[in-house]
Order: sequence, then structure tokens, then C-alpha cells
Amino acid sequence: MVRVPLEEERSFVLRRMDVQAIRQVCLTTATGVTGLRSLQFQNHLYGCFIVMEDIAQGTVELSGTVLRTPTFSFDLEARFDEIGLHYGFIMDTQLRWGGPEEYRRCWVEAFQATGREKKIDTVDGMEDVLIELVSTHIPAESSFFSHALHTGVLPHEWIDKALALLSPATATATATAATAASLSPSPTDPEDTSTVWNHANIEKTSLKRRLRLTRRSRPIPKKHLGLTRRH
Repeated sequence: MVRVPLEEERSFVLRRMDVQAIRQVCLTTATGVTGLRSLQFQNHLYGCFIVMEDIAQGTVELSGTVLRTPTFSFDLEARFDEIGLHYGFIMDTQLRWGGPEEYRRCWVEAFQATGREKKIDTVDGMEDVLIELVSTHIPAESSFFSHALHTGVLPHEWIDKALALLSPATATATATAATAASLSPSPTDPEDTSTVWNHANIEKTSLKRRLRLTRRSRPIPKKHLGLTRRH
């Protein structure tokens, strides 16, 4: 039997505990959240994924709790609520995350552990656990995270869903205009169609597409797709 060195064994136990701690706090935080609050949580969680990957791959430097690049610095603890605004799949100030302190603490500890180890395999393992959790506990009709996971970009229909949460009045006006247009068709310039008008409003509400791509490429476990469990 091969004996694992004590320091390596301790490191493994620490990683395992971190994953389970974050899984539990994410589960507690996600339970029962709906609507805009759910979108805030999912956007912030996606941002945490990107931050962990950047730290593990050395594309940013982590000093204490501060991320640094040659042109940018970001305090992950002091500005924890803004992670989704900078690294999420939607950048809108309404998506600032104000969650429980335990959630913040677990993530900051995970970022620091990632900075010490810089092992992308460890990050992948943690992400797999959390992706499964989200796929199981976030209702399919609210699964923004799952639809943005592989590209960092929401499909058009999910942009519309997000717009309906961020700007209900605009979404209602868009739906009304689209209905009226379908009932009373008339020749119009293509640029005046409801679709173009709708996406103009998306731009106004800062639903900007992310240009960067997440490194995530593994499919979400199919057995969890379509589940709508709530607890």
C-alpha cells in the first residue's frame, strides 16, 4: 500500500472540505430563490467560476484577496457582491448580489486556496459538483446559468427572459407591440420590427454579450436536465 505524504493528504482533505462547504452554502442560498433573485445568484455564481479559472490558470495574480492584472485590480472580499457585474454572463447593476456572509466567506476561502494551489483540475472538480447542484435545484424554466455555461452568452430567448426580470415594463411593451404587429401586419422598414426594437432595449439595459469564452466544455449531466425540483 502506497502511503500518501502527510502534506498531500492534508491538502486533499482541505480541498474536499472546501467543496462540500461551498456546495452546502450554495444549496442553502439557492433554495427557494425565484425571479430576479435567482438570476442574481446564477450570474454571480458564473462569475465565481470565471474568477476561479483565471486564478488557477495564472491569467490574474491574487494577492491576499485582491485580483491584479497590469491594468486592473479587484478586491474579491470587499467587492464580492460585484463579481457577477464584472465576470458574469450579464453585466447589469440590478444583478449586484447581496447574499449571506457565510456564502461570501466560503468563496473567498476557495479563491485563496485556488491561488495557493493553482490546480485547474481541482477547480474543475469543484465546478462539476456545483453544476450538478444547479442543474438539480434550479428549475428548468429559470436555468440561465446552464444556458450561459459553455459560451458565456445567453441565447436570444433567454436574453428575453432576463429582460423580463430586469425591465418588466419594457418587456410588457415589447410583447404588446409584437402582438399588435402580428394582428395588424403592415409594410414597415425591417429596422422598425419588434425584434430589432426589442434588442435595442436590451442594449439600453446593459445586457451586453460577453466577448470572452468560459473554458467549460463538458456537457451538463443529461439526467438532471428538465428537473424542476424545489425545496
